[in-house]
Amino acid sequence: MMHATVKDLSPWVEYEFRVVAINSVGFGEPSMPSKQIRTKAAAPKVAPVNVSGGGGARGELVITWEPVPEEQQSGEEFGYLVAFRPLGSSTWIKTVLASADVSRYVYRNDSVAPLSQFEATVGVYNSMGEGPFSRIVKVLSAEEEPSTAPSRVWARSVSASEVEVYWEPVPPRSSTEKIIGYEVLFSEESSQQSEADKVRVTDSMALLSGLKSSTVYLISVRAQNSAGLGPSSISFSVTTKQPPPRQPPGAIQWNLTNSKIFLKWEHVKASQNESEVTGYKASFSEN
Repeated sequence: MMHATVKDLSPWVEYEFRVVAINSVGFGEPSMPSKQIRTKAAAPKVAPVNVSGGGGARGELVITWEPVPEEQQSGEEFGYLVAFRPLGSSTWIKTVLASADVSRYVYRNDSVAPLSQFEATVGVYNSMGEGPFSRIVKVLSAEEEPSTAPSRVWARSVSASEVEVYWEPVPPRSSTEKIIGYEVLFSEESSQQSEADKVRVTDSMALLSGLKSSTVYLISVRAQNSAGLGPSSISFSVTTKQPPPRQPPGAIQWNLTNSKIFLKWEHVKASQNESEVTGYKASFSEN
């Protein structure tokens, strides 16, 4: 019985083998595949990559990474070791995550100041022992929600169902803070504030559509960053326009005199929420 030794295989991975005969002419057909066999487990040799973080809610430090593929986990009971410390500190805070699929860890502590600098690294382990840690990266803790509301908020009704809202952008408190968007809240004046609808935009203007005609709406705006939403501006009211006439003129009659056409029709009565008809426009086309 002939045999061969295959080296440099990955630990804890199933392999199957085929054998090919060779002579001076060339290669023969490969044999049928062997029964699958798993290599022995070993401590992991691959560290997580793309370790980064940031964001989250106030008082949080978020650390993320790219999970290690299953074929590189090298054994059972695979998990992650997360270590972090405030920048300049010599003491690491460590935690164990007993899951091969996790790719995010959130440290929550109300004493963590917004946008504090931390150093972070992520290691791996399995039933055979610990593996390497990633390179150390710098991560910022979460921002604090915006502390001020948008200013100079105003709106104008552009139709019976649409209102345009404008405001001055909220200035960032520091070079690291970033306003990512705004939330516009609007509701009918007679409704409860809890029933307000919301529209989110990334610039300093929003178009509210699908509104009721001849209706008073209360509107406010608040800024948003990665930590959450800031305070709302003072609510103000705007009234949508009245709708155009729904009923067309009826009983149209015409007379032709000396190449002139004289038209007659019944006056259109305004329905509820419509203003009184103040004029008419006639149009014609050639056949």
